[in-house]
Amino acid sequence: MTSRAIALQRGRTAFTLLEMMIVLAVLAAIGGLVFPVVSDLLDRSARDADIQKLRTALIECRVIAQRSGRSIALTLKPGALEARPWPAAGDLEEAPVLIVRFASDSDAAPEDSNPQLVAVALSDGTFAANGPFQLDLGGGDLRHLHLDALTGSVIEAAP
Repeated sequence: MTSRAIALQRGRTAFTLLEMMIVLAVLAAIGGLVFPVVSDLLDRSARDADIQKLRTALIECRVIAQRSGRSIALTLKPGALEARPWPAAGDLEEAPVLIVRFASDSDAAPEDSNPQLVAVALSDGTFAANGPFQLDLGGGDLRHLHLDALTGSVIEAAP
């Protein structure tokens, strides 16, 4: 008996090209449905992480201000939050004591846009807030935030 006759007796031993193409088409369709959902989830997660970074930075600045006995100015720049001693000694701007970079704000605004003073962490542990502020998280997501002057907690306003 030849090998071909033996293969025919056992049944088929491989997939046809048509079966393989159908499987690939089904996998591509499933991937096309799942990709946008997963991508949106990752974007939302990065934006929420940036809000949490902001909250953590405010707590850190309050501690720095209390320990150093100097007020700390919190300035929101494109892609980052900077904390510097305030008021600046002399005409020279002092080096930041804390810089927090935001992952989702990398291309939200040009580098030469004006920084926004968010608040000043006072040495007694409170904040002097500059009113509500906006955090541009990129992708058209503009968050309106309020800062509680006593606790330093960030409260997100409804859009």
